[in-house]
Amino acid sequence: MKHKLRYSQNILAGMTRGDYKMIAKQAAAMKFMNRIEGVVRCRSTEYRKELATFSKALDRIEKSASHEDLDGVTQGFFKLTGSCVQCHRQLREWDNDASSDKAKPAAKKAPAEAPVAKQTENKSAR
Repeated sequence: MKHKLRYSQNILAGMTRGDYKMIAKQAAAMKFMNRIEGVVRCRSTEYRKELATFSKALDRIEKSASHEDLDGVTQGFFKLTGSCVQCHRQLREWDNDASSDKAKPAAKKAPAEAPVAKQTENKSAR
């Protein structure tokens, strides 16, 4: 995450300077990092969906930067940050679920009751 944060900060810096080469370079680096994470951390369909949204936003940023389209870069950056927020929300939920599962004591099984022997009256023994 530290790398992606740095890349996104550099994209924003490039946007403020109108440095489209910087924008494209940082978006490409982020895209590479995204591919690696997709292989390593592919937890669920929700996570893969967020990775795809993230990747599409980076594509938009790269394409817009190649056309020196600041509005397109800005729209892509907006989608990118939205994807980051949503994905990290999902990761926190998974982490909370995992930690609450660990915090729960294991369910104890009730001891099996010994079968109650039927007592039969032996009327003939009286």
